[in-house]
Amino acid sequence: MGCSLSETSTSRQIKTKVELKDNWYFLNGERFFIKAIGYEIGARPGQHPYEDEKKDHLELMKYDLENI
Repeated sequence: MGCSLSETSTSRQIKTKVELKDNWYFLNGERFFIKAIGYEIGARPGQHPYEDEKKDHLELMKYDLENI
């Protein structure tokens, strides 16, 4: 007799162990480096991205993304 797909697909879970040691992330015991960037068009010196008026600065955004 065979098993249905629903019986076999829910029987096993894979767990990942995440740790922070010496300012590094470790996933399952191996050091892991995360590369990321945050970007907000209104987050320049003297600006507040959530309080100041929102404007479409498409040329400025294009310039920023070319530099990134």
